Amino acid sequence: MIKTINILLLISIYSCGNNSPHKYKKTEKRNFSVSMSNNNYDIDTNIILENKNLTFLITELEHQNFINKNRIDEIPHVFKTFLDDIEGDFLIANPNENFESGCCRFISFDKNGDTIKIPNKQLSYFGLGEGYAIMTYFQGGSVGSKKVLIFKYQENKILDFWCDNILYNLKTTEELIRYLKKIKKSTDRLQTERIEI
Repeated sequence: MIKTINILLLISIYSCGNNSPHKYKKTEKRNFSVSMSNNNYDIDTNIILENKNLTFLITELEHQNFINKNRIDEIPHVFKTFLDDIEGDFLIANPNENFESGCCRFISFDKNGDTIKIPNKQLSYFGLGEGYAIMTYFQGGSVGSKKVLIFKYQENKILDFWCDNILYNLKTTEELIRYLKKIKKSTDRLQTERIEI
């Protein structure tokens, strides 16, 4: 009897002391906004708009060491493939490069007379972590905007995704996480009807 009690006591002490920083409350259910269908990405926009995955992503981002990528060609191809798949053709300029920042679309031609597509986005920040990435950029249009995108990835596949408009030019992981904590409630989001990338 005493041996049984001692074993139970050791088990309970071990389980109490073995809490991972990535554990969540049992009442919380992890929601992934990304799924695959016929080798194409499908996005559950309700999960993004209602911030159902944001708490988990913030917790996981806080345990990452991000490497800043300053040019588009430094960003792993998995992210471009994903964004192309959900938007069509995701064109973005490097920081300090020209992009269509206004409401008008301009057509340019190369020396052979072929049309040159000019990006209407300009990279502000890309942080690459171990299985996670954060991207912010400016987007042109009648009302210019700033965007933040969060990715959970594994090898050549995106597993989860979140995005929103932001009010500020956030350029560090710390600034982004502080901002994300403020908007965890879906009512605090800037966009509430649909996602825009």
